[in-house]
Amino acid sequence: MERLHGCTICDKVFKRHLRMHLRSHSGTKPYACGVCEKAFPRKEHLLVHQRTHTGEKPFKCLLCEKAFTQKKYLQFHEGNHSGRTEKPHVCVVCDKAFKKSEYLQIHRRTHTGEKPYKCAQCNKAFVQMGDLQRHRRTHTGERPYRCTFCEKAFVQKGDLQMAFTQKKYLKKSECLQAFVQKGDLQRHQTIHTGEKPYSCHVCSKAFTRKGYLLIHQWTHAPQK
Repeated sequence: MERLHGCTICDKVFKRHLRMHLRSHSGTKPYACGVCEKAFPRKEHLLVHQRTHTGEKPFKCLLCEKAFTQKKYLQFHEGNHSGRTEKPHVCVVCDKAFKKSEYLQIHRRTHTGEKPYKCAQCNKAFVQMGDLQRHRRTHTGERPYRCTFCEKAFVQKGDLQMAFTQKKYLKKSECLQAFVQKGDLQRHQTIHTGEKPYSCHVCSKAFTRKGYLLIHQWTHAPQK
């Protein structure tokens, strides 16, 4: 049985690369670009970045010979070949494809900078009509989205959804510590309740977190 390594910060478990994962918590970026000094947590991220300076595009399409700096861009492009009938409207700048011509027209504005929808009150301009309509509420004071828990009203639907989630799930624990996600709150509450829901099937020893159980189980593995 291969030994597992647990992160003491977020409870994730790794067979390898724990040290690399810890950089996501510490913010350490040991790999710096010699041209622009931009730094990265992983060497492969630096190698991809360096292509912006060298112009290297090692990933080539076998159908049209178009080349890309990253494999994921090539895979996205290849999907456009296979799905041309579903998304026949293709951007000539970035090769992104769309089902309808009007979607392509809106997308093109990200390249041209065109903002055809202007606010009559402050002259601020927007790419899409929906963005202008949301902006107008800053002038009218309209708040069409109302929370069913606290009756507070919001300008945008996304703000309402965030408030709804916080009211429904993200309650403070008995020590008044607050959490962004429901799962983090549930894991924290085991400190107060003493609950240990993860039990070893070999020796019945129990743990508060699954990651601790997985690490413990390695002690039962036969030694090589």
